[in-house]
Amino acid sequence: MAASDPSASHLRSRVRQQEVVAELGQQALECDDIDRLLHDATVAVRDALEAEYCKVLERCPGGDEVRLRRGVGWQDGLVGSATVPTDRDSQAGYTLLVEEPVVVDDLATEERFSGPDLLLDHDVTSGISVVIGSLEDPWGVLGVHTTDHREFTEHDATFVQNVANVLASAIDNAQTERNLREEKALKDRLVETSPIGITLIDADGTNVFANERAENLLGRPPDELRSYDHDDDRWNLVDEYGEPMASDELPFSRVRETGEPVFDEIVGIDHPDGTRVWLATHCAPLTDDDGAFDGAVYAFENITEQKRLESELETTFDRITDAFFGLDADWTFTYVNDRAAELIDPDGAGLVGENVWEAFPTAVDSTFEREYRRAMERQEATSFEEYFPPLDAWFEVHAYPSETGLSVYFRDVTDRKRMERELRETNRALQRLYEITADRDRSFDEKVGRLLELGRERLGVDVGYLATIDEGDDDVEIAHVSDADGNLTAGTTMPLSDTYCHWTTQQDELLGFTESPTDHGIDEDVYETYELDCYLGGRVNVNGERYGALCFEDESPRETPFTPAERSFVELATQWVSYELERQRYQDELERYREYTDDVLDAIDDVFYVLDRDGTIKRWNESVPAVTGYADGEIESMHALEFFHEADRDAIASAIGDAFETGATRVEAPIRTSDGESIPYEFVASALEDPGGNPVLTGVGRDITERKANQRRLEELVADLEESNDRLEQFAYAASHDLQEPLRMVSSYLTLVERRYADELDADGREFIEFAVDGAERMQEMINGLLAYSRVDTQGAPFQPVETDAVLADVLTDLEVRIEETGADVDVDWEALPAVSGDPGQLRQLFQNLLDNAITYAGTEAPRISVFAAKDGTERIVSVRDQGIGIDPDDTDDIFQVFNRLHSIDEYTGTGIGLALCERIVERHDGTIEVDSELGEGSTFSVRLPAPTEAND
Repeated sequence: MAASDPSASHLRSRVRQQEVVAELGQQALECDDIDRLLHDATVAVRDALEAEYCKVLERCPGGDEVRLRRGVGWQDGLVGSATVPTDRDSQAGYTLLVEEPVVVDDLATEERFSGPDLLLDHDVTSGISVVIGSLEDPWGVLGVHTTDHREFTEHDATFVQNVANVLASAIDNAQTERNLREEKALKDRLVETSPIGITLIDADGTNVFANERAENLLGRPPDELRSYDHDDDRWNLVDEYGEPMASDELPFSRVRETGEPVFDEIVGIDHPDGTRVWLATHCAPLTDDDGAFDGAVYAFENITEQKRLESELETTFDRITDAFFGLDADWTFTYVNDRAAELIDPDGAGLVGENVWEAFPTAVDSTFEREYRRAMERQEATSFEEYFPPLDAWFEVHAYPSETGLSVYFRDVTDRKRMERELRETNRALQRLYEITADRDRSFDEKVGRLLELGRERLGVDVGYLATIDEGDDDVEIAHVSDADGNLTAGTTMPLSDTYCHWTTQQDELLGFTESPTDHGIDEDVYETYELDCYLGGRVNVNGERYGALCFEDESPRETPFTPAERSFVELATQWVSYELERQRYQDELERYREYTDDVLDAIDDVFYVLDRDGTIKRWNESVPAVTGYADGEIESMHALEFFHEADRDAIASAIGDAFETGATRVEAPIRTSDGESIPYEFVASALEDPGGNPVLTGVGRDITERKANQRRLEELVADLEESNDRLEQFAYAASHDLQEPLRMVSSYLTLVERRYADELDADGREFIEFAVDGAERMQEMINGLLAYSRVDTQGAPFQPVETDAVLADVLTDLEVRIEETGADVDVDWEALPAVSGDPGQLRQLFQNLLDNAITYAGTEAPRISVFAAKDGTERIVSVRDQGIGIDPDDTDDIFQVFNRLHSIDEYTGTGIGLALCERIVERHDGTIEVDSELGEGSTFSVRLPAPTEAND
């Protein structure tokens, strides 16, 4: 039996090694799981070299150790956890310092370094180790080891090096793809989570993009927005004065015309339901690579509320209070004010009398229940912020316990929490945008040049070149070339259809010929200048699309086909070029995203900034120099506190420190500009970590000059109103009091004239005196009424618990004569009459006026009057009903006005102040008075008064 041929065995081994390299290269191209690729590579290398062990060591942070990332043959539990030092005395450390593969024949006699415990514990004798990645920035080490003595060949070492190169390219490409995905996702999240509406308008004026905030502000979904032009009639666009805006007046038209941004343009638009929304808009131009106008970016925010407040500022001011509700010791709602009802009972179902845990079962076992119960158990006030899922709202809560219940004040802080969340999320995204990719030792052109030179040497051919093809072009262009004779140069073009490139780019596998191109239908005129015959080339794809071909040609036909090793080399080289081109395209796209994000930030009128812990400004948008007047070069060397006045710097420094400690801050302080001007600003900032793990502070600042001015005007107007009310009250009192004496004099002298000269006066004279006396007396009554009206708030007694049955009994006693004279029947539900909180004297006057009115306006029949009561939560209702002449419903609002009478003095006596006085008394008691009446059917006056405090517990 013949002995096996060693050279044939050696050749088969080399062929197998090249096949392994090619297979791993193809897997690297298709695989998105690096750990799987690393594992398969260790198995393939071990099997190809018939070794016991193979490993991939990954360099740990700091570079002092490498970790056994993947491997085969090692003891259980070591892969993923075992580490090896990287000092020069270790094999791993030595490998990381040399460019060539490190071959060890016998580890026991090795003098260059010592074997680490990982190898010694496994009785390793021989092996090969190579660096993965560049020497300047290595990723790790690939090693293969045997326990028997083995003399590895140069081809074996080259094989291991090729596998390491495949792994390095795959790792580098995966990192690039991951960075791009993260950057793109972060950019999208930045725009989508922005608290400001952002839209993109193309060069034709059509909406092509809107973030979620913009969709809400514009009142239209994305698909509908894309059907709108910037000047669409459906917007019903008006300027800040409500005047319709022509197309050429709109911000987009002005930006397109001038190329300059437009800031602070107030525009009104209509939502589909007809609701008018006011927007403060900023519009900035976008340009293409040639600098031509390519559209615009809009940034806008809703100022509808501000516009509403401005319009109402001159007419009315509403007192804004926190939401409040009361709970008794059994956790039952005893009181819910209007603001609280708006927030937690929007459907108006009513909460008073309901158990809080039954009304809101989702609050059980939540922070709300724990804090409320803790406050009651300890009798200590508590404050907290918590999210309430059923209402999708955040509340800031302050609860104050007593022995009889719990008083809860709260406010909706959802917008603030959303903004903070929205600002944290907006700051993390901005920080990652400025991460810098790893530096590369050589440019792409240099790498391709070296690859082509190596390919010519390995294949033994005259020319290597990278050809590019643009879709639709008829020519192929030589982008990069390595030519021993200098006959072929970069920039040369040839007809695409008559070249090997044409066939190569139509298929995915390598294309190789060893004969003249004319034997395959190629026009020899194309090649006669270069006299190139044999060919081997592969198709280059970028992102799955045809880019061109990597080609190697020679002027002499080959006698034998290209070997698997040669074909594997070209295949790997083609894959590497594809990787590099894809990465370059990724980097270009990433740069465009960075520029786009910068454009968005610079289009926003608010100032944006990033600070380190020392207060140094690391990043800012164009609004910072625009607002402060400092140039970018000046800002780069400034500390954050330098933008504020000396008196405010301690507070700002404290706020910055608090933000780093708590994660967020909000502070108001005036910015000091370069020329010494002060501009009021509000700053919101959040703390996060930069890519290096260093804490930084990111935030935005907003000009609040107008808001401050509005606050000052509001305070001044409120003070003026209070002063005016005081003067009016003093005038009413003084006027009514000072008129008493002249009227008494008129009445006295008229009476004296009547007594002294009665016999001398005829009937007309006596009648005239009667009219005058009657007028003076009625004037006296009106003044007394006016005086009582003016004294309701100033001379009333302190509130106390009052039994209304006792008040009604006194009133009936006072009216006893009138009741007998008129034959009135007054039916009182004495048992139902409640206790209320109030001024006993004023309550007596209140019900005496109501009963007196009921008797006066009874009509022709004897008065029939009933008094009854009811409870409504913490309020008590006492009603006086008569069956008299009634009131026209159109006049019910007028009867409570001073001196307003529905009947002449001849029909019914009275001053016209009684009901106005009733309403004034009720208002002082924080109650209400209402009337329900129809002409000819009588009237019911209902008075709502608060129950005594103890009745609420």
